[in-house]
Amino acid sequence: IVPGDVFWGMAGAPYFNSAAVEGRTDATRAEVIAALSDDIENWFTPVTRSGGRAMERAVFLSYFHRLKWLAYEGGPDTFGGNNVAAKREASLDPAMREMCTRYLRRWYEAGGGLFNWFVMGAGNWESPYGSWTLLESISGTSPKLTAMDDTLNSPKPEPTWGVPVPGTIDARRVAGANADWQTANPYARYLGRGSRLDYLVRSPRAGGFRLRFHAAQTGSRPGTFEVWVNGRYVTRVNAPRTPGGEEFRPSDWTAIKLDRGLNGIRIVVPQERPYHLRSIELTDVTPVGATELTATNAGSRRISLTWKRAPEGAI
Repeated sequence: IVPGDVFWGMAGAPYFNSAAVEGRTDATRAEVIAALSDDIENWFTPVTRSGGRAMERAVFLSYFHRLKWLAYEGGPDTFGGNNVAAKREASLDPAMREMCTRYLRRWYEAGGGLFNWFVMGAGNWESPYGSWTLLESISGTSPKLTAMDDTLNSPKPEPTWGVPVPGTIDARRVAGANADWQTANPYARYLGRGSRLDYLVRSPRAGGFRLRFHAAQTGSRPGTFEVWVNGRYVTRVNAPRTPGGEEFRPSDWTAIKLDRGLNGIRIVVPQERPYHLRSIELTDVTPVGATELTATNAGSRRISLTWKRAPEGAI
């Protein structure tokens, strides 16, 4: 059983805020807009950068556990007593329309689902408590309201996050990786008992794939890798036997199934003997049944069946 068998979703509150200028009292409208815009990028940059948030990690956990990824609250956050006039001007600026439409588009591209905008009605924007609402007056309009119409009248974006498959996953590129993931290490190193690597992948279809590892043995005896897909244990794959050090070799292929869209793949190392892991390769496999099946009379009430052998890894 996985959480998605019991619960429907998990949620966060990805507000984009103007905190970068809140410590000042002389911020301009343009500076408030720049702070809000940059905070959108903080949320929707998959890797963790300085001051950023690893939303990709939360996205992975939701899909891995077969839960919807939701926003229980969200929108522009201008809370604070400084720069109130500039914040109001920013909320009335045409740039706010672009920011809100980009924010929602990026949310859906990240695999997000139901989004609860805080707040949909009208309210006072000349306040230290934030200009949360879409409108100042229920009879008016605003860039934020126009952004809602833009979003509702456009096709819902497809997810673009996740490593696309078929393809090869760099073992260092785990969900929510640090921004220096390509330079900190040449590969995932010394993976021993309890090591767990999580990958968000994006599949163009539901169905079968083949998976194998490119690994290097560091001890005297070979080990294994456990494969988990979307919360469920799939199999244990024998790691390749190698001379040790940094000579990488491929493991045998193993068959897995993915959903269309985003999926979570977890690799677990169950033994003490460590391995280096360079990459995880996934190839497309079209479901294959018996082909060129022929039945012939073999006599004595027997039928002889012959068929073309399915390719390695077919399911």
